[in-house]
Amino acid sequence: MLFRRSLKPGEWLEPVLVDFGVAAKPVRQQLDGSVVYMAPERLNESEAANTFNLLSEQDRMKADVWSMGVLLYRMLLGKEPFLGITDRIITSAILRSSPESMLEKRPDIPPKLDQLVTDGCLSKDPRDRVTMQEFHETISEFTGDWRMKRTMKRKRRFFRWW
Repeated sequence: MLFRRSLKPGEWLEPVLVDFGVAAKPVRQQLDGSVVYMAPERLNESEAANTFNLLSEQDRMKADVWSMGVLLYRMLLGKEPFLGITDRIITSAILRSSPESMLEKRPDIPPKLDQLVTDGCLSKDPRDRVTMQEFHETISEFTGDWRMKRTMKRKRRFFRWW
């Protein structure tokens, strides 16, 4: 994820949305981008290539919310919410399965952030997804350093060699 300026605890996050499909092969001739970040409604459009209609502006924003949710999920867990070996398997997972709660792998993540990503951003129905404004308001609550603090297991000893 790109940010407008360096991240510092206590300051506002200013993410910059970039093209998610720059380094991936296109799913279909009509749609360019990585299938991993593609919203279900975009995948359904590519399946019905004969009845291809452009998304409305609102639908496009909701598709961006989906992509932000996938990116945030990947940032926090180190893997995408929908996995597969081929584009077809990934597409099937996006259309038919629900993402695993991030709390199962990372209990240090605030539940509200998990709910924002898994329920608010990655909802199959675009009408149930949060708006970009709601996304920003919720994310802004986590601008501080909320990471789990590590405890030292053993005391480090420093030796002088001189």
